[in-house]
Amino acid sequence: MAQTSYFYLTAIFTISFATRQLGVAKDVMTQAVLFANLVGLVAMPLIGAWSDRIGRKRLFMAGVVLAAISMFAFYDLVATRDTLWVTAAVIVAAGIIHPLMFSTEGSYFPELFPTRIRFTGVSIGKQFGTVLGGGIRPCCTGHAHLHRREFWTRRLGHSCARRG
Repeated sequence: MAQTSYFYLTAIFTISFATRQLGVAKDVMTQAVLFANLVGLVAMPLIGAWSDRIGRKRLFMAGVVLAAISMFAFYDLVATRDTLWVTAAVIVAAGIIHPLMFSTEGSYFPELFPTRIRFTGVSIGKQFGTVLGGGIRPCCTGHAHLHRREFWTRRLGHSCARRG
């Protein structure tokens, strides 16, 4: 749920939020996500290989911690509306921090279950996590914005969502 929620918030939700609510140009946001995905394309196999050496859990947990911490600065950087800061924030979030979790989960999660229930355990956990973290969390974020909750309260909500 952590990596799904984080990616959907920093890449997908942010496109809509930044363009509609903050007035950031659509091309800036789509290019930022494109650059982040290009960085992620290189980062994922490198992080995967690194996890073989130092351990998947260590890198996955580093990604979770960095994701939680980064949310306090991420939306502030996007709110600057400055092309460089917006692009840098999205690249770091979706191109570096997200791959720390995503590139290791395919190997790490199955290792958590006994062999006879490995596929079922991972599948059920992943699917529920995707629905809760990827579907419900952005809706809650949008709702908080519509009702003009304080900006720091929304960021705290994002960070708390990743703990689940």
